Amino acid sequence: MAVRARPAATRPPVVATGATPHAGGYLPSMLQGRRSRTWDREVVPLVEELHAALVDLIADIGEPGAVVLAACAALDRRITETDRWMLRTPCPDPRLERALRDLVGACAGLWATTVAVAHRTPAGIDAGVGHLPSSCTVQMAERVDALEQAIEGARRLQLL
Repeated sequence: MAVRARPAATRPPVVATGATPHAGGYLPSMLQGRRSRTWDREVVPLVEELHAALVDLIADIGEPGAVVLAACAALDRRITETDRWMLRTPCPDPRLERALRDLVGACAGLWATTVAVAHRTPAGIDAGVGHLPSSCTVQMAERVDALEQAIEGARRLQLL
């Protein structure tokens, strides 16, 4: 007598040992986890390089305009690199994506303001601060505040 297999429709779902089924199924969940780990692995060096360029700019802020502009150029390269990576690499977590976008946006805002100030104070911000319009000073303070908030958000989500 031949033994017939049960029809496929009546077979119980196969779940890996120790795994719990997810709403979308085990395989899609596993693939999403792998995408998330890949994204995390790729974003960390980008954020570290962006942060290093930002720290260099802040360290050079009192130097002559040419030095500040060179630091701005380095920060601009990191902003562009991170922005391009974000366009081609979708983030699996909307909170992380928002934090990264906030950080890049805050860096770009500080970069733009610092470039404008460096052009107005070629001898250095310390030497030319008295010649800056108050709007530049206020804008710089606002950019620094936005950057501090973005860095705090990135740290809270362990991007930094």
